[in-house]
Amino acid sequence: MNRTRTFPRQQLRELEAELLSERRRLERFMEAEPEAAASERTESESIDAMVASGVSDVVQTRTHARYDAIVNALRRLATGEYGTCLGCERPIPYGRLIVMPEALHCVACGPRA
Repeated sequence: MNRTRTFPRQQLRELEAELLSERRRLERFMEAEPEAAASERTESESIDAMVASGVSDVVQTRTHARYDAIVNALRRLATGEYGTCLGCERPIPYGRLIVMPEALHCVACGPRA
């Protein structure tokens, strides 16, 4: 089902630019990960090093998840599905997409903590 969200052309360009910029930023971060992981393995296995490694794992996991969400948003943009809430099928407000361009839901339908 193609649920097209219509944006003014300028807003669409801004959202696409934000998605592409964030994708590039995350790619640069992920490219640096192997080097950081290698340097951590050469450190002594003190408690501080183990805690830092655990925090690093969480950051890597979240970074990869955000990257996947950004790539998915770019795919939805290309197919005309971007900007429509998956819950209520209403338009996701432009302001929400500027802050969180990978958003799949409006605030009302967003994931509950």
